Amino acid sequence: MTIALPNSPTILFVSEYAGFLGGIEQYVFQTARWLRNAGYRLELLHHTTADEPERYLSVFHAASTDLKQLSPSYNLVMMHRIWDFAVAEEVMKRYGACVALTVHDHDLYCPRRYYYTPFGRTNCSRAYSQLRCGACGMVIAPRHWTNGFCNTLRRNFFDFKRRFKLARRVPQLVVLSDFMRNNLVRNGFQNEHITVLPPAIEIPEDVVMPDATRFKSTPPLIGFVGQLIRGKGADIYLEVLEKLKNRGADFQGVIVGKGPDEGMLKETIQVTGLNVKMVGFAMKPQEWYARCDLLLLPFRWQEPFGLVGAEAAANAVPVVAYDVGGVQSWMKSGETGLAVAFGDVMALADAVERLLKDAAYCARLGGKAREFAMEQFAPQRFLENYAELIDKIKHRDAGVNL
Repeated sequence: MTIALPNSPTILFVSEYAGFLGGIEQYVFQTARWLRNAGYRLELLHHTTADEPERYLSVFHAASTDLKQLSPSYNLVMMHRIWDFAVAEEVMKRYGACVALTVHDHDLYCPRRYYYTPFGRTNCSRAYSQLRCGACGMVIAPRHWTNGFCNTLRRNFFDFKRRFKLARRVPQLVVLSDFMRNNLVRNGFQNEHITVLPPAIEIPEDVVMPDATRFKSTPPLIGFVGQLIRGKGADIYLEVLEKLKNRGADFQGVIVGKGPDEGMLKETIQVTGLNVKMVGFAMKPQEWYARCDLLLLPFRWQEPFGLVGAEAAANAVPVVAYDVGGVQSWMKSGETGLAVAFGDVMALADAVERLLKDAAYCARLGGKAREFAMEQFAPQRFLENYAELIDKIKHRDAGVNL
């Protein structure tokens, strides 16, 4: 999709890596790809390279590790995480009101990064406090200390507070969900300086739409897509399936992803005798969305958004999940999927069983999920939101009080 723009707005992305490393880099690449196709001029300021730098840089018109080599002005300067104080300070000094910071994760207000308490790993909802949160961040195994105890102490108590205060000075903050907006407001950021900008999702045209009379697979296929780490809840997925098996439910399962919990999950499948396949990482998860009748995503941690859920919706696959974090950004419980109270494994099993017993209801949720995704996450909607953000910054730069 290419959209002709009258004045070819220019955007500078400021990101630590030029290449594929994690979720932030993938987000930057996809965002740049949509914007470039729409006629924007894009440049990148980065520190170092990661995997596949040539493919990554192909979506940018120019890139540099030296700020002085880049243009003196842009319509928008989008920072993705503050990894270097000197770089952030220089960017803010040079571009002023045109600077925005995308807050991808909890690491802006939580030294532990995951917004968990250290004991029991329960989700946290407190605002940042240097003493309390710094101490909380120190409650980790010594093997996780970065360059020793003293360096970890300085990072959690002093460097973290410095980055937090620096972020408070950024003119505009961008988040992917209302959940993250509320977290920033709780931490003292001004609501009027925060923009919710949901990501663009590839909306496939050749989706296998659910059938109201029968499931895609026999028996119906319940999927899990995500990293195999504790926070994503793949072990809870298996716990739910075991409960369903004990109730006599007929189903099959598939786990799509990789991670450190892989061995533990395989052992659980063997012990319980569940009909679940583990297929590893999938470069194109759409292939599995096309096969799955529903997804079970029992996130433990508070996902800032939860891209997998939005992708499933775009593929007309209903999701059963805990009502936690940014889940409500891509699900309307009872209309596009089913969300249950956090931590209630029995409620998850009940919700999945309800869908297994009613193909028509499952199909209706899947169809509505796709409609919602097309409305909220289509590239055109994303581009409109981005244009509004640039216009907002333009007026602020001109001294207009919006």
